[in-house]
Amino acid sequence: MKQEKPNRKCESCRTEIKVLDLCQEPNLILCELCKPWVLSSIYQVPRRVIDIDIEDPSLFEISLKLTENFSSPSTESDWYKFLKFIFSKKSGSSDEESEMLTKIRLDYAGRNAIYSQEAHDLYYGPQFDPDADYSWDELEELSPYNGNHPFFDDPTVHFDFMADLNSIINRYIESLNTIEEEKRLLQENGWGGYAEQIIWNEIEPQIHNLYGTELSTSQFLECIDLVKSSRSVQYGLMAQVIFDFACDESKMSLESRINQISTRSEILDQFNSENPPTSPFYYHIIADLVQGKYGQNLQYLMLASLYQWQRTLRPSHSFLVRDENVWSKSFQLLRGIIDSLGLKRANIKSDKILIKGDSDTWYSIKPARFRTELQWWIVSNAKTGVGICIDILVPHKDLPLGDQLSSVVLALANDGSIVSEVSTLDPDRVFRGIQPVNML
Repeated sequence: MKQEKPNRKCESCRTEIKVLDLCQEPNLILCELCKPWVLSSIYQVPRRVIDIDIEDPSLFEISLKLTENFSSPSTESDWYKFLKFIFSKKSGSSDEESEMLTKIRLDYAGRNAIYSQEAHDLYYGPQFDPDADYSWDELEELSPYNGNHPFFDDPTVHFDFMADLNSIINRYIESLNTIEEEKRLLQENGWGGYAEQIIWNEIEPQIHNLYGTELSTSQFLECIDLVKSSRSVQYGLMAQVIFDFACDESKMSLESRINQISTRSEILDQFNSENPPTSPFYYHIIADLVQGKYGQNLQYLMLASLYQWQRTLRPSHSFLVRDENVWSKSFQLLRGIIDSLGLKRANIKSDKILIKGDSDTWYSIKPARFRTELQWWIVSNAKTGVGICIDILVPHKDLPLGDQLSSVVLALANDGSIVSEVSTLDPDRVFRGIQPVNML
């Protein structure tokens, strides 16, 4: 039987590779020229994520690699798996479930056991056999609450509670919508001031008794107001907040719980998530992760995930969404220009390109850690390390990355006549204020 020969072509420029280097990225075959630019495009590090400065770019890059397979959660099950992944990174190599992972599992399982077989099985823990026929007493023994939790150990009660609760919320929403429509009609007919003074009978103060928990009209309206004012707060979340209030023997006030969500919504609103979590516990954890309350490592895992969910990738500069033909020809052009200069004037290193100018100055071109739309590279004097600012012209900002780098290489190789020779570069942003220094 014939053994398949390993792919020896660079996945970026399609040139033959003499020696394969699989140490860093075993899933990518890249030549020495393309590797730093491809990896930089995949693991691009921003200066800030939702108003938080990235102070350790290297750690953030690692976080990008660790979280690259997670897409934005669209269900509560997705949020469970995502948080389980985040906190498993803190648990170390131990097979034993940490206290935080247990809380994350039980929160998801307890709220969703009646709706999902996955959640039902998770509720009773790793020792639960889904194929076994357990008696009620045996399930009580497996229960994390020993059968004493007022709702979680009888999911039908949870279902009934939530159904009654949602029915009340929907009635208030309908009443509020009716009032808003009547106000709109009055304002359109010139009675706006009168509309603001009317006492609307649709919302009469009431006390609702749900399974022994008393809830007032004003409390329901406070929940509804928060949903209307926040992008990340949904009615499902506020229903769970009320449910937690009813279950909690410590009886933290509902107002305090609403305030906790309101405070954290200032953070989660910045996510622009289409499906934010409906678990108050998960909502709290995510906001606390962003703020670094569980340490910088986990904070960066959270921020890296958010960054990847939100960023818009450009085919001209991102390997992940590239037009394969355009991208490969672009880097073939770059390689051809470097080869045409010869080894005495151009060298490809593992993390940079070295170019010798007409002035006998050697320059280094590396991927920028923090890039701009017009500059995805760092150019510096190879001997002194002094930086040189070279921007691409705005009309050429969407050229393939390899084409732009070719312009930079030509500019540096012809450093004596750079502005007149290379039309794609901005003459006002080339060698500005920097005098070339000869390389010894």
